[in-house]
Amino acid sequence: MDHDLLGGEPQPAEWAPGDEGYGTRFLELGPGSGREGRLALGPGGYEIHNSSVARLWLGLYDTGTGGRLPVVSSTLPVVEACTAVALTANTVPGAEVVFRLEPAPLQTCRVAFESGLELTGYAVTRAGSTVWLRLRWRAPEQDGEPARFFGHGVTQTDAEAESLLSFDQELSLERRLRGQEFEVYVFRTMEAASPAFLRGGVCTSRGLERRAIRASSLAYHEQSRCFFLPLT
Repeated sequence: MDHDLLGGEPQPAEWAPGDEGYGTRFLELGPGSGREGRLALGPGGYEIHNSSVARLWLGLYDTGTGGRLPVVSSTLPVVEACTAVALTANTVPGAEVVFRLEPAPLQTCRVAFESGLELTGYAVTRAGSTVWLRLRWRAPEQDGEPARFFGHGVTQTDAEAESLLSFDQELSLERRLRGQEFEVYVFRTMEAASPAFLRGGVCTSRGLERRAIRASSLAYHEQSRCFFLPLT
């Protein structure tokens, strides 16, 4: 049931603080079944009609990059590593906040790569077993080939340490303004083995060739072309 908010008119950037919008969407549940589910968002909250619609997950994402936005406060159950809420048919939504994710302040840093791309800040927020990694980048002044951030959750600052968790993410540089800063969000769920550090870097999207680090305020391994930052 993905769609632009209010059909894209007005664009979210044009909304003023306190603005509200209401929308309805229909979903046919099966070919020729004649059954439909209806979600209505209105002043009284939300309504899901047709009991055969057991649950709907609702969230927001950046249509330019596909990156999901975090849920930072909710009166509904939170799912999908804090990027969506669960709506259930024939239930009354609660009025009290049952989930809150306080974003950590960005830590300033500088990791300069050979392509002109720079990492300028990071923040790590943990809620239960979920890790929300925010990375602030400065796009290169000139066009370059598509780049990918690679991130490995490790127990120590070792270029050869076993990766326990992947934080890889496309940077979509072709959609960024030259020389401008932008943020990338990565959400992951921790298993029993919890990594203490992130071993990260930048590689080409196609060949996965790592880019050299020219300068870094973070601990890094020059030969392995990776840096380290704490996940705690």
